Amino acid sequence: MKKLTVLFFMMMVFCTVVSPFGIYAHGVGTTLDAVVGDYAVNVDYDAPFGIIAGDSVQFVFELSDKNRTQKIDFTDVWVSITPADTKGFFGGPIFSGGIAGTMAIPPEVTFVFSSGGSYNLALRFEKDKKTLTEATFPLSVANNQDGGSGFTISFLRFSNDFWKGVLSVLVIGMLALMIRKFFW
Repeated sequence: MKKLTVLFFMMMVFCTVVSPFGIYAHGVGTTLDAVVGDYAVNVDYDAPFGIIAGDSVQFVFELSDKNRTQKIDFTDVWVSITPADTKGFFGGPIFSGGIAGTMAIPPEVTFVFSSGGSYNLALRFEKDKKTLTEATFPLSVANNQDGGSGFTISFLRFSNDFWKGVLSVLVIGMLALMIRKFFW
């Protein structure tokens, strides 16, 4: 019975440690943060080696009070991605849309930039169709070299998803070694 309890505990640790790496960008990546008025806007994205054209990047959006002590409940966040050097008629967003929000599961969006360059990520957090706050963050997207993606060493190319997978395998391996120690 004791071994079963230990196994259950280890599986709970596995679920709480490994799951965020696959579900949210909080585990591995970069954080954009700004205090705007009474709110702190937080954007996490899963690109530890930077955003690369042609690779998918997952953005996760959160809103808290300016002291970051309490999460703020909002009904949706409006997201717009525009090239930073837009002029005239062709200056429209390359992505624009609303995403439903909740405190339990932060809203997220996955996007693939078609080309490198400078972009602006504009956010508007709303609750019951009233604007709580707005924030804009600059994004730098690297060009995709020779059709590959991610971190390149000689002829090998490692995408951001590859590094997240390596981290997940390491955590699973450590958990397996712990289980083996307790049961065999």
